[in-house]
Amino acid sequence: MRLTTIIYSLLDKGWNVFSTTAGLLTLGAIAFVAAIAAFIATGIGVIVVAVLAIAGFGAYEGLKYLYANKWYPLAIWIVGKRVKPEYESCKYNDTEVSKLLERTADMIVNECK
Repeated sequence: MRLTTIIYSLLDKGWNVFSTTAGLLTLGAIAFVAAIAAFIATGIGVIVVAVLAIAGFGAYEGLKYLYANKWYPLAIWIVGKRVKPEYESCKYNDTEVSKLLERTADMIVNECK
């Protein structure tokens, strides 16, 4: 539940915040630990730390929690990058967006497998 809350909160802050955070999660373990300090000093890092604090985590603890559970945010990130062009072309058509949402959810589930 905490993981889902964090992911939804990051997405609520915007795709750029979520995408940058997901990009951090693609690093190997040593590079990830080395990059944490630099990341939390950025504007996006400050937003992420605030989201983690609301979820009850400190900065390092929360980022390590995300890293340990990176399968979920990375699935969303991968699928999001894949469907973003299609979304941009249909974002003003509610019917098409609804169809895309259903397909996107299925794609995320499949990516998590």
